[in-house]
This record gives sequence, C-alpha cells and structure tokens, in this order.
Amino acid sequence: MTIGKAILAALAPSCPASIPPQTVLNKLNSSGELAEKITLSAATEAMSRLVKNGWCAIDVDYDGNERWLATPEGKARWILDGRPLLG
Repeated sequence: MTIGKAILAALAPSCPASIPPQTVLNKLNSSGELAEKITLSAATEAMSRLVKNGWCAIDVDYDGNERWLATPEGKARWILDGRPLLG
C-alpha cells in the first residue's frame, strides 16, 4: 500500500471527522501495511498530494493545531479502491 492510500485509509472511515497528524502517523506505522516506518515529514508530503487532488483537507483548530481529514471526494475514492483498512 502506498503512503497516500494508507493516509486515505486512515482518514476516510471517520469522514468528516478530523485527526491530528501524529495520530495518523501512529496508525500508519503500527498498521504493518507499509514496507517501512515513515516520518511525519514523508506523511506530510503525501498528504499535500492528497490535498492537491481534493481527496483530503487540512484544518486548523482554535488552538492552532493542524488536523487532517478526508473530503467527501476522498471518501468516494477510498470506496472505489475497495475500502482498504489499516492493520
């Protein structure tokens, strides 16, 4: 599974809820779905591509903390991909 698909698999089931990036990273690294553990930097880079495609969004809460979420389009993409789940 690619990092982008893994991020979408982490976010889409809870759409439209948003999740802190570190929580997403923990899910990715504990899932066993990726060939190797990834850094937050690599996850952020993959997330930026998902945002450009319109499949994910980045939100900022009142305290200035970044949160990631799947868009309705991203959830539809996840469903078309067969609803892969992590771990």
